[in-house]
Amino acid sequence: MSDLFADNPHVSVLVSSVLYLRMCDERDGWAPTIHALAPRSRWQPFIGVLARCADCVSLFLFDIDGEMVVEAAEVDVCALSTQDIQVVDNSVFGRAFSFSVNLERVARAIDAESEHPETQRAMVSERRRASAKSMHDRGNFSPGSGGMLDKSPRMASQRQFRSAGERRRSRSMGHIVGATFQGQAMNNATSSMPNKHTEAPSMLYLATAKACERNTWVGHLRQHAQPPLMRASSAESRALLQFRVERSLWIKIHEAQGLPRTHTVAAVMLDGHLAAQSDEGGPRWDNASYCFGGLGPLRRGVQVAVWQRARRGADAGVVGCCHVPVPMLQRGHVYDGWYPLTYGDAASADLPLAAGVRPARHRGAAKRLAKRSQSFKSQGTVSSQSASATAAMPRAVRRFDSSAEVGIVQSFPFRVGDVRIQVRYDETVVLGNAYYQDVSALLLDTDPTLISKLAAMHPLSADWLVETATKIAIARGNVDGWIESLVCHEMALRQERDPTLLFRGTSVSTRAIDTLMKVAGLDFVDRLIGDAVRNIADNEYACEVDPMRLGDSDNIDVHWKALLRLLQLLWQGIERGARECPSILRRTFASIRSATQAFYGDSSSVVQVRYSCISSFVFLRLVCPAMLSPRAFGLVARAPSAQALRTLTLLAKGIQCTANLSDFTAKEPHMQPMNGFVQHCIPRLKLFIDAISTLDGPQISDRPGNLWTVDGAHELAVFCAFIYAKRSHIRESLTAELCADSPSPGHCTTMP
Repeated sequence: MSDLFADNPHVSVLVSSVLYLRMCDERDGWAPTIHALAPRSRWQPFIGVLARCADCVSLFLFDIDGEMVVEAAEVDVCALSTQDIQVVDNSVFGRAFSFSVNLERVARAIDAESEHPETQRAMVSERRRASAKSMHDRGNFSPGSGGMLDKSPRMASQRQFRSAGERRRSRSMGHIVGATFQGQAMNNATSSMPNKHTEAPSMLYLATAKACERNTWVGHLRQHAQPPLMRASSAESRALLQFRVERSLWIKIHEAQGLPRTHTVAAVMLDGHLAAQSDEGGPRWDNASYCFGGLGPLRRGVQVAVWQRARRGADAGVVGCCHVPVPMLQRGHVYDGWYPLTYGDAASADLPLAAGVRPARHRGAAKRLAKRSQSFKSQGTVSSQSASATAAMPRAVRRFDSSAEVGIVQSFPFRVGDVRIQVRYDETVVLGNAYYQDVSALLLDTDPTLISKLAAMHPLSADWLVETATKIAIARGNVDGWIESLVCHEMALRQERDPTLLFRGTSVSTRAIDTLMKVAGLDFVDRLIGDAVRNIADNEYACEVDPMRLGDSDNIDVHWKALLRLLQLLWQGIERGARECPSILRRTFASIRSATQAFYGDSSSVVQVRYSCISSFVFLRLVCPAMLSPRAFGLVARAPSAQALRTLTLLAKGIQCTANLSDFTAKEPHMQPMNGFVQHCIPRLKLFIDAISTLDGPQISDRPGNLWTVDGAHELAVFCAFIYAKRSHIRESLTAELCADSPSPGHCTTMP
């Protein structure tokens, strides 16, 4: 894609790949909130390019029209906020790894620029300079990833490097959900196809083929977007204090009551946009748990809508919708309760309503009302006075009159049932990195083992504490040295010298390395086994070799031949991916190996330990768990079938046995035919471990997309908030520890 910008040497391409845009059919138009459920909505491929020139970064979407590459859309990334770029839950688009870009901020900026162009240009330039300074202060990404500013002159109106001079489009871009052309709304004059829409939607939905590609795009876009900074006056220094507010939401939808026994979907709406949806099969949803981070102000709130899909005799639409009172929730507390589902209220005003929905207290009561009405007529109990009084009632008040006949008059909104929801909402005030320097220095430099003491004081929060401290070390850039200090500290306290038990249990160091591999190793594990896992998940190979699980018509010899062939292909991918190991993992593995070799010295176990100390992390805690749960590691968007998962389990057993430098024993006699492959691959395994745990030779730099989830200032803010909330317990624990080590109890009185 660099050839498209060859005529402008000041332009550099940051990311380029195939991006899929969510589009709707012309006859349907676009649906701003339920696009995923709209009929005939589909993904269309485009060439996505993120280009930078001077202080301007833009996202371009190119289409291929015959032999010509034409520009379809452009988004000014510098005008976006980091909160405008969100990862879309996999439940929304099924098998796509998607993310969204909110374009409302861009539209408002263009409207203001059209009214006051000179003033707005100066403001935009100032915002970009502030964004570059803030990005440098955040320190979230490696220095070699490219910045926002350079010495090149700014591109002249960005028209020099567009395709073929005259802008053309091969598709009606008004039907792309959220796309803009030059940051403006689509119009009929620029499209070669008829377009009935007067303006473009406010949300752009894009998708990639792999989760690692999606993470790379999100990382680069957030890197060059503006942080949502706010200012407040400081009482001490009388200076303006810059800060930002990070919002997160966790919500779990359990079940609904009072709804008809139909197949329904529970959808989570954030600010009127679909954020997640459950699998079809209500009124009880088992896996409808979602977490959203980096949210902006929820101006339209959070809604949970129960959606009914189209079936024979019934159209698709919303059965009921409830509003979650986020402003009333206490921050950091989990609320569990029943919320009323209403039909036709303001929360579901933009959603198509399902037909034939009745109120909860009258559902299934038509026959009883008919019998009651006939009884009233026969007894003459309905008086003309009551009938006239009922007719005089306003429509909003006259909901249902049991004295009338079965023809029930409905008024909006009305309650259709209840839904049980668990929800937690958090807001964290994040200051600049300079305010947290003392805390990070104490945690990582002064006493690297301080996190071990804090984890021992708070065992219920130990996993979270170690994970947060590891992300702080990643953002600071010294995670390998910090982990080496933890490993050496635990080695010094270790009494068991059996090398087969090394790093097999759960400790602070193993938790820290697990977190590092999940943050920086997702792209690496995808390069190792991603293609093989997706091939097995798509084709659903049957390779069962356990005689107790085989059917009457299954041929175990055929299954073994297929299983060994898949295992060979899987191992070839692992060997090829050794050179793709990120440098941050190489440095960490090298420090672990040096620490363990120093601990065992010249003993006979040192030869085995120099390989088992690395394989216990790479295979036991990364590769094999990714094979058993490929969706959790981003290898696939949907969970594999039971047959494909069984094949992956058998392959994981073979890989793990190879990583243990041993073969299958009599405990699993049906797996012993794999011993030949295991013995053949052990020498190749040692070469693989040597390649990823040494610093010699070329190394893969840490891409920003690998570390896109790490926000050092935010992690420090939540860590400080936790320490402040638990300060009494920490003070008491430290006082007791000092008293135990001190010969005189009088020293305990000086504890602050």
